[in-house]
Amino acid sequence: MDLRALSQSRDATDAEWQSRIREMRDHLSALARESQAHSDPVYAKLEVLGLASAARAYSQRRCAEEGVTLDFEATDVPGDLPREVAVTLFRVLQEGLDNALRYARTPNITVSLRGTASAIELDVVDQGVGFDPATAAKSGGLGLVGTCERLRLLGGTCAIQSSPGAGTQIHARVPLTSNP
Repeated sequence: MDLRALSQSRDATDAEWQSRIREMRDHLSALARESQAHSDPVYAKLEVLGLASAARAYSQRRCAEEGVTLDFEATDVPGDLPREVAVTLFRVLQEGLDNALRYARTPNITVSLRGTASAIELDVVDQGVGFDPATAAKSGGLGLVGTCERLRLLGGTCAIQSSPGAGTQIHARVPLTSNP
């Protein structure tokens, strides 16, 4: 209806048109996020449980399925994280944990979430077989790279440290004070 009214408006200035288009774009974006939240169980869990509880539940379930011991710690994680931050960190956790369970052949995985006044940090660490990140990136076998790129869009960072025989550590950090 708004689009129809806008298309029939002959008296609007360019500034008015741009303002109305921005309003409609923002409204459509909000509707898309709401629709996604209802259709994706990850979004729903994050919305209801918060990042720390959803991350703990996911980590416990996946490690139990694979018979791997989990050390999980969540400290000072805000319950009201921006949706984009929570979803992106959860996706980093999923990718890192799933890779460790699939490839690392590790008996133990440590997941740590920490909040501060200015940032939230996630670590996923295993003591498994490790790998050479440069080789994995060249072969296209590092799905975590794309997930980490989403962190960068939020002003965050992601570091992957690994070497053959030495396990793997994934460290993600997102600032909470000034996201672009």
